[in-house]
Amino acid sequence: MDAEAVIRALLVADSAVTALAPVTRIYPSEIPEDAALPAIATNTVSTVDLPTDGAATEANRLVRSRIEVTVVASDLVQHQQLMRAATNACRYQRGTLAGVSVVLVERDSVGVRRRDPDTGVYTQPVDFFVTHREP
Repeated sequence: MDAEAVIRALLVADSAVTALAPVTRIYPSEIPEDAALPAIATNTVSTVDLPTDGAATEANRLVRSRIEVTVVASDLVQHQQLMRAATNACRYQRGTLAGVSVVLVERDSVGVRRRDPDTGVYTQPVDFFVTHREP
């Protein structure tokens, strides 16, 4: 959950993201069916412990979490703009973010963009690795 809070904090703090998807359209888990678009959902995919130098203690335990950010929009151009803005807001960030000691946020992979033929809505995920200290 901490890593997901980091990604959410980065998204809501970025003016390029919120110009396209206001803070009220950035959701945990899933986007409601009746939500205005464009919108974003964040989900934790996995978290794994990383090896550390010496004994793993509360102070130096590192974990890497994979967070999926899904962008949904009814317009292709808006979708592309929001994907770019969300990626730029998150990758290569470090420091104390949302109260979490973050070593690095890296983009992992960009999934396939899909268009629903019935609704015309575009959906695409982008995954980020958040390497952070976990208490």
